[in-house]
Amino acid sequence: MAAGGGTFLTQNKKLPGAYINFVSAQAVSQALSDRGIVAFATNLDWGPEHVVMNVTNTDFQRDCMKIFGYPATSPKMKGLADLFQNAIRGYIFRLNPPTGTKAAIEYITDDSETILVGTARYTGARGNDISVRIELNIDSPDTPTPEEPALYDVTTYVGDTVVDSQTKITAMSQIIDKEFVVWNKAGTIMELIATATGGTTAQSTNADIEDAMAKFEPYQYNIFSTDVVPSASLVAYIKSYVTRVREQTGAKMQAVIYAPTDIGTSVDYEGIISVQNNAIVDATTLKTEDGFSKAAPCFWIAGAEAGCAVNKSLTNAVYNGSFLVNLDFSQDDLVSFIDNGRFVLYRDGDDVRVLTDINGLTTYTLEKNADFSNNQTIRVLDQIAIETGILFSETFLGKVPNDEDGRISFKDQLADIFNQLQDLRAIQNFDYDEDISVWKGITKTSVVVDTAVEPTNVMEKLYMTVRVG
Repeated sequence: MAAGGGTFLTQNKKLPGAYINFVSAQAVSQALSDRGIVAFATNLDWGPEHVVMNVTNTDFQRDCMKIFGYPATSPKMKGLADLFQNAIRGYIFRLNPPTGTKAAIEYITDDSETILVGTARYTGARGNDISVRIELNIDSPDTPTPEEPALYDVTTYVGDTVVDSQTKITAMSQIIDKEFVVWNKAGTIMELIATATGGTTAQSTNADIEDAMAKFEPYQYNIFSTDVVPSASLVAYIKSYVTRVREQTGAKMQAVIYAPTDIGTSVDYEGIISVQNNAIVDATTLKTEDGFSKAAPCFWIAGAEAGCAVNKSLTNAVYNGSFLVNLDFSQDDLVSFIDNGRFVLYRDGDDVRVLTDINGLTTYTLEKNADFSNNQTIRVLDQIAIETGILFSETFLGKVPNDEDGRISFKDQLADIFNQLQDLRAIQNFDYDEDISVWKGITKTSVVVDTAVEPTNVMEKLYMTVRVG
């Protein structure tokens, strides 16, 4: 992407890039990029601290144990499993600061001497589940000599699962450090069973979430989210961050956060999806049975919003996440949630469904009317911005003369994007001659584009009159 991007008021930008405004209409061949990318900040018992981990859906299913310390089917992975129901890629950030401790893997001799065999690679309680078995290899000589030393097999377990096996080792210095253990290479190899203790997980603060958001910024993704229960001040910080990223850097993303109406702040912005429902938690611990926070529904909602196609909506979608959520709402409550820009799940017979796919925008203006509170509309507009930015940066920026032929070529390729969206029924009534204008800006290097677009939204309300004769 180019260095510049975002919205504009006047043609005064210094950085080269694509500057794009969207306003309500009355006020004013390229494949479309994939959706389904989530940046998620969460507390974990294993993994590198404060590092963005690039995890595909396939990685999660196949290598979850290596990456997160638990199999994908573990109750500890319920949240990420919900996320990856719909996400194709997750940029996962472990919020826990590195002030926790790494478990020590030790062997206690018959003389009560403690021998350090290795250390857990990462801090966290999961390190306490590591154990190591070192035993003679079947081909080891009966009488070892310096020329023909004893051979050992070194097996590493996490819980009951074998996560590494290295065979015919003759010295501790030969054991290779892998996903779970950093070995004490200075030790003496011998037959033993060693267990781990002392691993602790440090708890995150708002500062850790702020660090996560800063480190996510260079990445391109559709949804940012966290399962941390935010304070009103953190909600305000996230709103400020999303506003800046969307409107100044040109990165078109939204945030999914747990921000019910009683949190004491209004988000009032199309870039924030405010989740009303909380996971049902223990009254004393404020955690679910598996240790998740009240904000755990954000896992599923973030993945579903990111994975929702540009021509689709989550309105009436069935929630099939792993967490029991609060659904104790009246009809008046549901109306109030919509009025206050809250995304809410509700009970519909035996199903739990999305009431309506809206974001937090509640103050409407001539430039941003009620259409902008609809997430399907935002997906369409964001897709246009993303595709236009890619087109300009990769095909035209610094490559094509800013003359009539160059601007016609740019218009033609913009029209290709609009036609693809119209073929997908994401927009309608597009007209090449009427809806795209491209001309030279006030400098020789600037190009001005004015477009009109009519997003297509799904049916939500049926008004029917039956006349009886």
